[in-house]
Amino acid sequence: MKAELCSFFRYCASFRNEEMKKDSLLEDAPLKRVSKLYIPQYKSVSRRNCLLLNFIWEKDWPNAIQRIHSHPSETFCVTENSGRSALHLASFNHGCPLNVAEALLEANVHALWVTDNNNLTPLHYAATFKGGTDHLIPLFCCKLEQVEDIFEGLQEPDLGLNSGPSPLLLACRRNAPMAALRALLFSAGGTVSNKWIAPETGGKPYWCNRRLPGSSNHSPLSALLQHFDAGRALQLDRQILRELLTMPVSSYSQRSLEDEEDEIVEDLLRKMMLLVKSGFAGYSGSALHMVSSLKTSIPTLITLVGAAMPEQAICRDCLGFTPLHHVLSHPFAPLQLIESVLAIDDQACKIRTLEDNAYPLILAIRTGWEWDSGVAELVRAYPEPLDIVDASIGLVPFLLAASLDAEVATIFELLRASPQLLCSAINYN
Repeated sequence: MKAELCSFFRYCASFRNEEMKKDSLLEDAPLKRVSKLYIPQYKSVSRRNCLLLNFIWEKDWPNAIQRIHSHPSETFCVTENSGRSALHLASFNHGCPLNVAEALLEANVHALWVTDNNNLTPLHYAATFKGGTDHLIPLFCCKLEQVEDIFEGLQEPDLGLNSGPSPLLLACRRNAPMAALRALLFSAGGTVSNKWIAPETGGKPYWCNRRLPGSSNHSPLSALLQHFDAGRALQLDRQILRELLTMPVSSYSQRSLEDEEDEIVEDLLRKMMLLVKSGFAGYSGSALHMVSSLKTSIPTLITLVGAAMPEQAICRDCLGFTPLHHVLSHPFAPLQLIESVLAIDDQACKIRTLEDNAYPLILAIRTGWEWDSGVAELVRAYPEPLDIVDASIGLVPFLLAASLDAEVATIFELLRASPQLLCSAINYN
């Protein structure tokens, strides 16, 4: 019995020692780091000589998916004339099944990053064609998030020096579904390398002057506006319109209207507000303040939003600005923008800025607005500031305009609108 107990204790001690050795080895062992893959090389071939390319072009999906599994190396082939991979061809309006696209990405996810001879990626084509590719966009965007983590030395796709429309702009031109637009916006905001997906949205405020590489003067927001029936939207019930403009972005996929035409208008308005709100992240202000601050001015949106929430025309945002203050702070806004804001509530002309107690008329002159471009509208709506000295410079409006090298017509009209200033000067002398 004693011998058995001694044997048992020796066994326990040896087991404990072995476990301690294992723990020590685990503590000292360096963590294994999974190395990234090298960027693959692509082979230029004739489409007819590559079965996978031919199957996809002919929409022979059963044979295509079998070929992907048996010859995955063919996903690294591109057509010799156009430089398009199998994923490019699947992204055309061919109605590619989701399982085929998934199999192509499983074999070669880097194909999402490849540009053809037109400097376009598969995502560009999926965003271009209507109907047959909408289901591919969320899949591609999801996989793009992974590409940068997989490959060593990955850079942005070579879109050429004069890159064409972004995937987001192409999708907006054809009024793509909400799910597609949300996927594109989310993916574009994921990493710096994915900014090419949506370098411009049209929803950024005027104080964001930085332009990203690949951005253009074309606005996805303006592209959506081409499909929008503003007249029909103004006929919507004001309460429904107000709820639509104030609801969080997460609720934009929900439908609330029964009339089919109204539903189309509502869907487009939600998409436009999605683009607007994506550019105002972290900003605290109403929808009217946002659309009044757009770098790409859209008077139609101001009129529509103002009809739903007119009280916001004389309210301040987190910056202390009213919508009119924002319009006048934007040096390239059109005259129609001022007219749209004043049509909501012309009392906005009486509200001064918090920072330096300046009337909108003074703000407009400082920004560089001229008589015919908007100053005349402000004077007609509220002429009292013509006789008031600007607190920051100590000059009345016409002298302020003269000191800032405004047009002669602007200086003259400001003086003519308040001739008592000239009479006072003559009498003083």
